[in-house]
Amino acid sequence: MKNLVVPFAKFTLCLSLIAALMFPMFAYSGESKDYVAKAREDGKFCAKVEVRGVNGMLYKKKKCKTLAQWAASGYTVTEKK
Repeated sequence: MKNLVVPFAKFTLCLSLIAALMFPMFAYSGESKDYVAKAREDGKFCAKVEVRGVNGMLYKKKKCKTLAQWAASGYTVTEKK
């Protein structure tokens, strides 16, 4: 029984450290969805939006959509002047 306590304690400690390091990546869900977009000739508006990758980190990605598509996706986009 004593031989099982030490590995279990190490496992629990490692799991706690991993959870503590990963928590900040997923804790903040209140990202802003207001962007300024540049108009293209075809009527679409391009903006660099924050996207969450498969690793949980946020990065900027350029997306081009019509104003109706932006609104349907839940974004508030204004035209860059």
